[in-house]
Amino acid sequence: MKTTLQSVGERYYGVDVAEDGALVVAARPNEATAVRYPSGAAGVAALSERIARESAHPHICIRSCGAVALALATAMIALPGPK
Repeated sequence: MKTTLQSVGERYYGVDVAEDGALVVAARPNEATAVRYPSGAAGVAALSERIARESAHPHICIRSCGAVALALATAMIALPGPK
């Protein structure tokens, strides 16, 4: 029997920054294709709102590195709880 480590309310997100600055997001386990959000504050706000709405316990992996990844991580540290 296969078991999962994922608890109720948990959802996993992989985030990368594309060459054009867009945020590229894949949610696991049920999203087969990536979703793009615009670069800048508007994209970060839209992504943060989506994650807060969808998951009580999000897990976010940021693939990019450097200043862009640090700014993104800092912006997403205090995600509000589910609405």
